[in-house]
Amino acid sequence: MAHDNLKITGALTIAKNGKVVREVNNLVVTTGLTWLAGRMATGAGTDMGYIEIGTGDPTTSIGTTPVAANTALENTAGTGARQTTAITTSTTDVVFVGVWAAGEGTSGTAVNSGISEAGIFDATPGGNMLARTVFQEIFKGASDSLTIT
Repeated sequence: MAHDNLKITGALTIAKNGKVVREVNNLVVTTGLTWLAGRMATGAGTDMGYIEIGTGDPTTSIGTTPVAANTALENTAGTGARQTTAITTSTTDVVFVGVWAAGEGTSGTAVNSGISEAGIFDATPGGNMLARTVFQEIFKGASDSLTIT
């Protein structure tokens, strides 16, 4: 019997005003793995169709390190923080793209108030989290756009 190792991984490219500012890996969390197993077993369930951004731990410029037990972000980035994603697939990849236009998911400008975490979900509000990542904060002003792929 042949054995293959299935590994679920993710990575984010974050662009502010069309310029790439961060590239980071993310963690597929336990609720995400449970969701994947359920979809494989029965095909039932809601699509993962939302990316949410947050400001992470307010005492640091990066969110708390993701762990498998995460089910939500630490602190959402206010109005418009969770956006519907465009989804494309290939033989081995599923690509989610979320766009925050001017005025959506705007962060503060003081240290420790920028966008520093993101997660993929199957509903808004609430829902199951598929993956979470943290990164060095990005300040998103009212006139800025942000794209996470």
